[in-house]
Amino acid sequence: MVNESICIQSNGLLKLIATSYSFPFKHQETKMDFAALQANLRRLLLQRIQRGSLSGAQLARLTGYRQPHISNFLNGKRGLSLTSLDRILQSQSLSVADLLDPWELRALFAPPDASADDFQQIPLLHSLASLSLPQLTPRHIREVAWLARTYIATLRSALEPEANPRFPRQSWLRFLMTEIDARQGIAMYPRLLPGSRVLVDRHYNSLTPYRKGEDNIYAVQLGRQRLFRYVRQLGNELILRPENRAYPVQTLHLTKDATIAKVLLGRVCLVETEV
Repeated sequence: MVNESICIQSNGLLKLIATSYSFPFKHQETKMDFAALQANLRRLLLQRIQRGSLSGAQLARLTGYRQPHISNFLNGKRGLSLTSLDRILQSQSLSVADLLDPWELRALFAPPDASADDFQQIPLLHSLASLSLPQLTPRHIREVAWLARTYIATLRSALEPEANPRFPRQSWLRFLMTEIDARQGIAMYPRLLPGSRVLVDRHYNSLTPYRKGEDNIYAVQLGRQRLFRYVRQLGNELILRPENRAYPVQTLHLTKDATIAKVLLGRVCLVETEV
């Protein structure tokens, strides 16, 4: 299997790793068992067929393969080529990460050239929408960043009190990374730039300034939108202010279902921009 790893280092803090089909772990390469991958895919497909959300005929139509070809795979009578595996994954909106067992996922998230004790894994999200999820699955993760633990140790948290939450914020994975799209970047230009990656501390959802005299930048949930804005409270309203004055100031009315603790998804504490 081919191993393709991309490592980018920025100011000695971050290493972004995108690896496919073989994964480094403790300075060694751990090969995935291709037969096990196919068995896991077969199991997932059969589960969908049993639930009634898929049929062999539908899968054949979506992939362009003949139905006997699909049937033989589902019945364990034949295997798949890498191309066939990829085509089926795409047809079902799955990725290779969805087929990995926990040990292989651990290998996927291991740094290739440094001690794991020196770095902490930070998921880089496929979508900004995942910032509001208490729990993540591999399909939410685009890449894995590694952040120096010495830097993480300097970051203070500040949690807003919650009233009987189903998933207390303290139980959420604390740090996530996401890429700033054009709309978000222009609204917060020049503090944030389109294409830059930001580290979000989800254990900081208080309006308390992190640094005296400076406004925090927050990831905010506004209905179905997730925005990056400066935030201040005025009575029962949150004032969401962009950096770019060409963009409008927005307001968010606080209610028992839209509290500060819920709508502030986290504080931006690091911005990484490629130059």
